[in-house]
Amino acid sequence: MDVVASAPSVDGFLARAAQAHGASLAIVDGALRLTWHELGVRVARLAAALARAVPRGGALALCCSNSAAALEYLLAASALGAMFVPLNARWTDAELLDALIDCGATVLVVDAPARLDAISRAAAPAAAPGVAPGGAATGQRALERITRRVALELAIIAPPAHADPAAHAPVAERGASAPQCACAARTLRHADLVSAPADAVTGAREPGCGEEIAWLVYTSGTTGGAKGVQLSHASCVAHAVQKVALLRLREPTGPAQRSHAHARAAPSADGRARAGPAADPAGPGTIYLSAAPLHHVAGLSATLAVCAAAGCLVIPRSTRAADLRAALLNGASADGSAHSARARAPRAELPVNLLVVVPAHLHALLHSGEPPAGPETGVRPAVQTVLIGGGTPSAALVRGAAAAFPRARLLLTYAATEAGSTISVAELAPPPPPPLPSDGVSRGGSDAGLARDGRADALVGGVRVGVPVHIARVALAPPNWASGDAGPAPRAAAPAPAPRLDAPPPHHRRSELGEIVVRGVGVMRGYWRRPEASAAALRDGWLRTGDLGGFDADGCLVLVGRINDVVKTGGENVHAAEVERALCAHAAVLEAAVVGVPDVRLGERLVAVLVRAVAHDGDAPSAADSAALARDVLLSCRARLAGFKVPRTALWWPAARLPRTASGKVVKWRLRAEVAHELGAPRPKL
Repeated sequence: MDVVASAPSVDGFLARAAQAHGASLAIVDGALRLTWHELGVRVARLAAALARAVPRGGALALCCSNSAAALEYLLAASALGAMFVPLNARWTDAELLDALIDCGATVLVVDAPARLDAISRAAAPAAAPGVAPGGAATGQRALERITRRVALELAIIAPPAHADPAAHAPVAERGASAPQCACAARTLRHADLVSAPADAVTGAREPGCGEEIAWLVYTSGTTGGAKGVQLSHASCVAHAVQKVALLRLREPTGPAQRSHAHARAAPSADGRARAGPAADPAGPGTIYLSAAPLHHVAGLSATLAVCAAAGCLVIPRSTRAADLRAALLNGASADGSAHSARARAPRAELPVNLLVVVPAHLHALLHSGEPPAGPETGVRPAVQTVLIGGGTPSAALVRGAAAAFPRARLLLTYAATEAGSTISVAELAPPPPPPLPSDGVSRGGSDAGLARDGRADALVGGVRVGVPVHIARVALAPPNWASGDAGPAPRAAAPAPAPRLDAPPPHHRRSELGEIVVRGVGVMRGYWRRPEASAAALRDGWLRTGDLGGFDADGCLVLVGRINDVVKTGGENVHAAEVERALCAHAAVLEAAVVGVPDVRLGERLVAVLVRAVAHDGDAPSAADSAALARDVLLSCRARLAGFKVPRTALWWPAARLPRTASGKVVKWRLRAEVAHELGAPRPKL
């Protein structure tokens, strides 16, 4: 795919797709269907409308679920030479406010208008020091301060996924105006920006390219809030091109397809959105179920790869199991409606053939309600590739996926936001069912992709995450090299502003464990406005992943554990230290230790081990009292943390029971094993 490889920027893929496959479907979002030509026209208008509000190198922030509008802003930001900043809609209002202040966004796009007012309110308590809550001046000062701190010139209300067709019409056609909010100088609706007259698209700006920052992706931090990972256009393009080959993405099938599409329904001259049937390709290219959220680098990278292949993105109504199943069965069918699996729906006109999911979504798809495939439904999904990331699937989940998607390759990806996306990939063969124990009851397990005996002893029980991808150079560094102390450091490359890609890797032997380090074009430029954190993460051009691993006898990378204490739950990265601080804010908690234990649905679930602040004299508190207090502690966390960061379970332990080092620090790997044993979960293989 030489033409794809020559794309210099994120939006370069759009230009190529619009030229080569203009009549092919680009996106299906409920009743809204856009061809690549139509999408290109809308993105050009959007970029022109935003040019004054977003300077080159500035930040365009988006807090939305996946939708057609979200893709348009991703591409428009690149066309403006601006940073696209996708924010996690599951964050609290205070977390969103912190990120907006940090990135300096001048434009914020939301699909829930109430979120704008909520962000304004999040700043109110700190906006008027010295004024009692509820005082007359508090509200006005709060609004003034948030406007000054966030510096939003424009807030945009975009239609959510599967919005009513009327939501895509300009304000003039609806007779309504966009509600104004206090946190921005102006508030507009997305439909008005993409429906501007053709003569309004003037003075196009040079798009971003090369080492300019394309995406600023926030990842959870241990101190001071989330950190923004700077990914260049070169990084994003390299990962997209790599995924096209890795996932075997197909382009639509040439001129005959485009002629067929034009004969059916030629795209409108002005690029306006149309509800109902639109031009469809005659041959199926890549049809991607867009379930991976754009605030994660996996979702961003997969979306851009589909753009590189001029494929079609199918937007589910939500990531609930029923909506994912409906989108999977319906694909890009002409009516845009959800089929009922039990209604023996006809085969989708353009069935989904690519899935990128976290274990939690895959589990929901396979185990909630009707199955996604089966002879009783009359539908066999045409999925050819399932890419699983954000955690290790259980053996049972791999077997279930293999049965549900019999034609598909199942791939496990090891990735990091700081690496730009994928570091290595393993092809999963469905493991055989585990033998039944003496009681005849199968208890499953979490051994999908585990390293086996016959390889280095230290690696047995680790997760085999495959061979490093070609754009990433992967090596092992000794643990003491990570802190910069002593040990066999790598031979330094010649000093240069950009480290040489041929610098020698850190010293290691295959039989030893070490910290997994990565370098290459895909690696981040550093953390946004965090020079100390950047220097700690990038040493001599090598990115420290914080993961402990090694190489087995077959040359596969094996992930053994974590050096940095991060739990991956439901596709989200949660730093234990952040949760522990929130738990210790409760008056009843003296000490807290948070670990992840294996979970069939989430990959890992958060468990908090708590030590009481006050020792009880006499009788120990009853189980009911302890349970009630634990619920109160977890409830208090919900005011401070996003929901996915709140532990699912809390255990009260005496301080002496916590495994510790000689210096008194909790030994997390031992604690994980003990907690898993107490809860009856499979023991972590660490």
